Amino acid sequence: MALNFLAEEGRCLPGIQIASTTVLRAGVALLGLRITIAQVEALGWGIVALVVASVALTIVVGLALSRALKLGNAFGILTGGAVAICGASAALAIASILPKHKNAERDASFTVIGLRRSRRSR
Repeated sequence: MALNFLAEEGRCLPGIQIASTTVLRAGVALLGLRITIAQVEALGWGIVALVVASVALTIVVGLALSRALKLGNAFGILTGGAVAICGASAALAIASILPKHKNAERDASFTVIGLRRSRRSR
């Protein structure tokens, strides 16, 4: 946040855009590669189905709460996905693929800050 002004300058903008999209997506994909198919099979397909259902339900609840609070669908998907998947890195990855709108950066920042504060209180 302290270096936000760099995103407004012409010289730094292309590098920041590449880092916040391509590099971020590659990093999240590499995190996912740490889990092998053998490890998933060892858990059993019932557990895998439970995890998939839990992630989907968490995203749907985030979307429903966001709609109820009139915060928009994108905010619900962003926050629900961040909570369901893995936190701040998921929030930033989801934010990079959602359609851009007036409050997109604010929503992503709010989500990451909220996730960080909730981890400190544990």
